[in-house]
Amino acid sequence: MSFISIKQNPETATKQSQNLLVSMAMQQAFHVLQLPALELSEWLKQEIEQNPVLELDLSENEQKENLDDLCSLEYDCGTLYESSDPTTLELEKKRKAYQESLLVYPTSLYEHLYSQARLTFEDPSDLSLAEEIIGGLDAKGFLSAPLSETGSGQDPLRIRHVLSVLQTFDPPGVCAQNLQESLLIQLSQAKKTGSIAFLIIQDHFDDLLANKLPQIARKLGLLPEQVQKAIETDISVLSLHPGYAFENSYTSTIVPDIHLEQHEGHWEIKINQSRFPHFRISPAYEKSLMNPSLPKDEERFFHKHIASGNWLKKIVKRREDTLLAISQHLIKKQSAFLGGEQKTLVPMNIQEIAEQIGMHESTVARAISNKYLSCPQGIFSLRSFFTQGLICQNGQKVSNHTLRQLLSQMIDREDKAKPLADEEIVRQFKKMGIPCARRTVAKYRQKLRIAPAAKRRKWLQTSTR
Repeated sequence: MSFISIKQNPETATKQSQNLLVSMAMQQAFHVLQLPALELSEWLKQEIEQNPVLELDLSENEQKENLDDLCSLEYDCGTLYESSDPTTLELEKKRKAYQESLLVYPTSLYEHLYSQARLTFEDPSDLSLAEEIIGGLDAKGFLSAPLSETGSGQDPLRIRHVLSVLQTFDPPGVCAQNLQESLLIQLSQAKKTGSIAFLIIQDHFDDLLANKLPQIARKLGLLPEQVQKAIETDISVLSLHPGYAFENSYTSTIVPDIHLEQHEGHWEIKINQSRFPHFRISPAYEKSLMNPSLPKDEERFFHKHIASGNWLKKIVKRREDTLLAISQHLIKKQSAFLGGEQKTLVPMNIQEIAEQIGMHESTVARAISNKYLSCPQGIFSLRSFFTQGLICQNGQKVSNHTLRQLLSQMIDREDKAKPLADEEIVRQFKKMGIPCARRTVAKYRQKLRIAPAAKRRKWLQTSTR
């Protein structure tokens, strides 16, 4: 028998490693650099409220504007003096109630369908089942779960009956189990049950999605032109997402962080700080620090928050200087595009501008994040100016933005009866001296939300196939 003895001896080893320690102050500076104007304005207000030594710095003009606003308010003194009259108070209450009743808020899909269900179903159990089905619809207005999972313990025939009634509600096509069923419901409500469009969706839906009109025509014993006409007349007008009409979506407003204006050949740069709150260190706290009898803990408290306030001002100014440096380089590089003289961008990357303005690439990347620029050409994302490019045969560079524009124009001008395949687009690019791979064309086409050639084809009346 053999024994294995394991003996461990503690040893000390020295190892060198480099770690970047990011302080809270640096994290705050990075955060300020990344924030767009609107979000930074709100963030600054919170920081000012949390720092006891900071106060809003209202200039004389701002104070005057605030006083003017207060003086311009109109008060109905008659109502104030008559408020002790019970009759007047009652009339005032009715007036306010009427005004509140005029407030309109968007009706949800659930509310719209449930109001119809209450007028339709007399049986409380049917109404309860209808409410459950309506509550399970997704944003498109389709059933989000299999029908078998609805109404546990209920008769499947009863569930089917309630669902069939719900499918007659407005908007047409709602409460369907899928897109195909929704389109069939819409055609049925339009009294087109026996139409060519109904047969196409009912029996040849997959071929329709693949734009295989000749196969559909052959199976139905029709001409491709008849199928094309049915699609354009009856199918294209149907709603793909009936529930979206009741979706409460709000469009966010884009507030540019940089404004570029051209005056007599000269560019003027304005960094948007109009919404930023102006703040300062409260003189009262600065005066308190001069008191020799001030306790040490209070002194440390004041020093800490004063330093924090000064740092806040510094990083906001640093953000402004960074955006100003980036804007100046953009004007040098993209002046023709910004002024509207040409529609294409000069290829430019973050590394190039970082070297030109003497900053780190990560600083530039943070500065252009989620920010927009306004110029005579329009409003653009700062990120959109930094694109890779391809080198043409003549040695010039073409940006990705320009390639996407050329691709879009090429497809807009194509013969829809014989749309350009990706391989043909590659050949046309090569004729223009632009080397481009097929996968690159496919990637740009997908970003532009352009379908493949097979699905873009329109089977016109001149077609003989």
